[in-house]
Amino acid sequence: MNQERFDDLTRALATGRISRRHLLKAAAGAAVAAGPLLNQRETEAAQQAADLERFYAGIKSDTQIEHEFGGMKAGILTPEEFGAEQHAERTADEVIQRDLLDVVFGIDVSHWQGELNWHRIWQQEFRFCGIKATEGPYPNRKRYTDPYYAINARRSREAGFVRFPYHFLVNAPIREQVAHFLHVAGAGGWGRGQCPLIDFEAYPNFPSLSPKRDHLYGFIGQLRERIGPDPLIFVYAGKSYTDSIGGIDLSTFDNVCLWDAAYYLGSKRGYASALWHEIVNAGYQPFAKARWGQRSKKVSQFTSTAKVAGKRMDADAWHGDLNDLRHVTGWQAA
Repeated sequence: MNQERFDDLTRALATGRISRRHLLKAAAGAAVAAGPLLNQRETEAAQQAADLERFYAGIKSDTQIEHEFGGMKAGILTPEEFGAEQHAERTADEVIQRDLLDVVFGIDVSHWQGELNWHRIWQQEFRFCGIKATEGPYPNRKRYTDPYYAINARRSREAGFVRFPYHFLVNAPIREQVAHFLHVAGAGGWGRGQCPLIDFEAYPNFPSLSPKRDHLYGFIGQLRERIGPDPLIFVYAGKSYTDSIGGIDLSTFDNVCLWDAAYYLGSKRGYASALWHEIVNAGYQPFAKARWGQRSKKVSQFTSTAKVAGKRMDADAWHGDLNDLRHVTGWQAA
């Protein structure tokens, strides 16, 4: 029972409008109702303390803080999701099939891939890339910058890629995370062919570090305040995690696009174009709005096991042609 409610009941007692028994009963009921909430908060606080103790124990230096598992990998479908979506759209006509095949392929990279041959990746028909930039600061103020971000950003730009620097969002103060991300990835402004990307997914092995909706919404809002109305902001998310926290709604934000993660072929390996054709030919529609409550998706991460320039990594499909990719991201096609 809050103080205002208690004062109202006390005044009612003094004026004879309620009995003392009524007041005591109301107070007791409020105490019982508050008990589970307090217990839940205590349990969550204890879990966070335990998680953070394990998390910090694994930090070896200021340059080895990250516990992420190798890039953006939120897209593994649950058996229920897989069964529900399997062959659900087999009635697609030839126009839809052609539309699904009219995509541009991209990749997601971080230090886990090591040194990359960006010219060879370009020759394999990839034209955009998500590049891990930052993570944190965490509750202990430690922050992480991907050691390969600077070189990946520079070399991908020189090779002609559209770039999406990304921040791996954690359950920690948002203002500091936005500042860290912009210091690393936005120092030169958001020029042609570059848009910010927020990686919103469960934190592996440390549940209390997993971000919630308020973290995502706060990050988008503060990022938009800092960078202005342009460019587009992209949110990478897998539906399993967002469903587990009650879903997310991006409709209230301007210029925000969804980067959906769903691995229709599981962990099957192969070249990105071959895997994508297999997905489309099997009748799946990765850009169908029904999957996200009628919210459109601009990018589909469809595998984490694509063969790319001698590496195994995440692969994505942009819903549109190269002119569209460059136009939407501020890099006008010649």
